[in-house]
Amino acid sequence: MREYLDSWGRDLAGAITPLVYEDLFHCRMLRTGTYIFSDVERLRPTDAQRAADIRTALARAGLRVLNDPLRSMRRYELLRALHREGINQFNVYRVRDDERPRRFPVFLRIENDHGGSLTGLIPTAEALDTALRELQRTGRNDEDLLITEFCDTSSHHGVYRKYSAFMIGGRVVPGHVFYAHEWLVKFPSLLEPEMLAEEQRYIDTNPHEEQLLAIFRLARIDYGRIDYAVLDGTLQVWELNTNPWIMSYRDIGSEERLPARVAGAAALRAAFMAIADQRPPARVPIPLQAGVFDSWRASLPTHLGRALLRRTGLLWHEETLRTTLLRLRGRQPTPPGATPST
Repeated sequence: MREYLDSWGRDLAGAITPLVYEDLFHCRMLRTGTYIFSDVERLRPTDAQRAADIRTALARAGLRVLNDPLRSMRRYELLRALHREGINQFNVYRVRDDERPRRFPVFLRIENDHGGSLTGLIPTAEALDTALRELQRTGRNDEDLLITEFCDTSSHHGVYRKYSAFMIGGRVVPGHVFYAHEWLVKFPSLLEPEMLAEEQRYIDTNPHEEQLLAIFRLARIDYGRIDYAVLDGTLQVWELNTNPWIMSYRDIGSEERLPARVAGAAALRAAFMAIADQRPPARVPIPLQAGVFDSWRASLPTHLGRALLRRTGLLWHEETLRTTLLRLRGRQPTPPGATPST
């Protein structure tokens, strides 16, 4: 979000405020706005419950809240549901459950991170056991490992397409299409003219909107980004990230992709402003949860240290890596190139 606000979303810097959960849990009052509970898949159970209690207080005060720290589906739950519904042709398995895949090849990844596969494609059950032993030897805990069946969505030319689309408060916004010859697609490695034209059509026409809406509703997620492919006309969902990379100037890739990026940025801005709270500013009381004061007092040195780092301008990398939620208020946009007021 910070990178987006420093680039394509610069004129929204006065309207969107990232708020760290660690700070949220010690708030007694919160300003009115639309609240997005992001990164819910990486909240620990106790923190998820705390965040859910605050979400309830905000909702009771009449504020709009997106995502539910307890009810929004995580990756494993969603992918199992999509396979059960006959949408995804592949299934996933938790290593700790001792359930093994029905078909191969497979790959291993961490259940609730977004770094991609820990392995290449694993062809057999015996090779899977070997890969698990190797990960255990390097200190990887089975508790958070996920086995995913490989689903080949490549074209007859051997090209993989990774589509990404955002959900922002009930509106599906196409993000991009990446093309590659490799099955694990993190960045676009193919930029042929016909591919660039196809990506532009994707941004302009939003062809999978209805299918995506149904999947987001199933997942009970109001804000996030879905990464998927298409196989025989059916979406194959890889993951749904509630704290996604949005856009920055760095992801243009080539000058030829610029028109699609400009169109996507305009659609994203419109979606964010459509959910911003336009009411006069006010404050909402948040009940202090049991044990919060004691935990804050115990961590007082940390809070003082972080305050000092903020004061000296050194606390930026840590904040961008922390789990956050977002608050949106309708304000006069900052003109492009201008410095937002603090």
